[in-house]
Amino acid sequence: MSTAELVSAGAKTISQAVEFTGIGRTEMYRLMNEGEVAYLKHGDRRLIPVTELRRILAERLVSVGPAAEATAPRSKKNGAAR
Repeated sequence: MSTAELVSAGAKTISQAVEFTGIGRTEMYRLMNEGEVAYLKHGDRRLIPVTELRRILAERLVSVGPAAEATAPRSKKNGAAR
């Protein structure tokens, strides 16, 4: 993905990124420091492109489908999935 594509949807501050993703502030800094999340430097500020935040969420998405349902915990009472 080009730089232009990466920033085309805008960027969020760390506080905004934390609110947008639900990922904690410490975890967000860890992801940036380990190079798992691209970010922009604007003076002393770090800004994370919205496309990066969406990518993080997509990578952490747990699929709910036949495979997930097959491994869902069963209720002891009637054997049905919770």
